[in-house]
Amino acid sequence: MRAKKYLWSILCVYFCYLTHGIQAIILSQNNVNFAKQWGFNMSDPQSAAYAAGLAAVSTAVAWTGFGKIRQRLDRWRDFGSCRT
Repeated sequence: MRAKKYLWSILCVYFCYLTHGIQAIILSQNNVNFAKQWGFNMSDPQSAAYAAGLAAVSTAVAWTGFGKIRQRLDRWRDFGSCRT
């Protein structure tokens, strides 16, 4: 009986991590293309603009993850305050 109580939460957390993983893989595999679309000069791999473009894409991946974690924590906090 208790296992069924938490099944929905386990499923939601699993899909949250799954979708973030897919986003991270897509962004990291296409980081040069995204950086070009965002206006960085990606023609010379030794240039500072190239490094800045890769850093921008990596930052976007990280903030996507932080946003998902914060959203999950906010949901848990709101759920806990409703029960008391």
